[in-house]
Amino acid sequence: DMLMEMGAAKHSGGNMQKLDWVDLKAWAEVTGADIPANEFKALIEMSSAYVSQFYASLESNCLAPHLTALPNRAVVESKIQSLFTMLRGKPK
Repeated sequence: DMLMEMGAAKHSGGNMQKLDWVDLKAWAEVTGADIPANEFKALIEMSSAYVSQFYASLESNCLAPHLTALPNRAVVESKIQSLFTMLRGKPK
């Protein structure tokens, strides 16, 4: 929740970048949040992971988060053909 409240990343020069200690310290001072050092480190790591995944997701071969592997093309093709066959067989 805290990471999303402060913003998971920052934009600089048109690029998304991970948050750093200065960003987190400024946010903590403005909001009055008392954040232990180990949580600062965890927030920076989460921000880094967010930015890494953002850029990885721009690639056309990036899997959706819920997939562990690409679906078998032949299986998908067969299912789609079956659906069209069923649709053609139904009277209007």
